[in-house]
Amino acid sequence: MIFKPFVFFFGLLCCFSVFAQECVEVRYIPFDRELYGPENEKTIASRAHKKGFITIAGIRSLLASKQVAKNEYESNNTRVETSYLGHPIFIDRDGVVRYGEKYYMISINKFEDMIVTNCKE
Repeated sequence: MIFKPFVFFFGLLCCFSVFAQECVEVRYIPFDRELYGPENEKTIASRAHKKGFITIAGIRSLLASKQVAKNEYESNNTRVETSYLGHPIFIDRDGVVRYGEKYYMISINKFEDMIVTNCKE
């Protein structure tokens, strides 16, 4: 008899975890904002005046981008800082993403649409 309640509880737990939205925090400066001085990877987290969240699915879709960066990543023009699996992700003003030693090109508008103010974890 103990087995059935355990299976039921475990089944509910699995279902809730599937539907729960896991998110990561995003610190950013809007891409269209003109700055008096450059922001780099070391200063963006403390100087970014916007904070939001992006779902893990959103991060995965960014990193799954097959679009090779057309421009070089500009570390002195960083606009976004977040992380995934303990590794930092940076995005420059042109939408070039740096994740470790990999570089991707993303749609800035699509990325901004992914940012939410609250995440229900």
